[in-house]
Amino acid sequence: MSKTAEQFLTDLRRLRGELDGMERRMADLASGARLNALDIQALELVLETPGLRSGRLAAALSVVPTTASSTVTRLRQRGLLSVRPDPADRRAVTLWLTPDGRRVSETLREETLARVDAALAHLRSDERERLISLFARVARVSEASA
Repeated sequence: MSKTAEQFLTDLRRLRGELDGMERRMADLASGARLNALDIQALELVLETPGLRSGRLAAALSVVPTTASSTVTRLRQRGLLSVRPDPADRRAVTLWLTPDGRRVSETLREETLARVDAALAHLRSDERERLISLFARVARVSEASA
């Protein structure tokens, strides 16, 4: 591995750890419930895609269906998520945020965006645009080669 790749990976891990910690802190503040990173990601995905099927949730989270099912069960028990039969396939269910789930998800998103904005504020406008462009490019290449 090249020195550049090693440094990038190290910095990416540091950033990922900070983002995971930020999400946990925001979840604790927003709901009083201890949500893990997977719970938060699931809520974000259902906020972005209401009516998401549980199988698609598992794929989007990169987890096996049983892990997604456990996550859905946990979020349902906390009153943050509900399931409805899929009208297109009686064997499947779709996922929906409850009013509390929407409130928690939107609060998490607002708080996270505020923290990211604060971090990016240290960069000039052109640097922010370039950073965002480069991250998107690296993500596309990574997804295509996976």
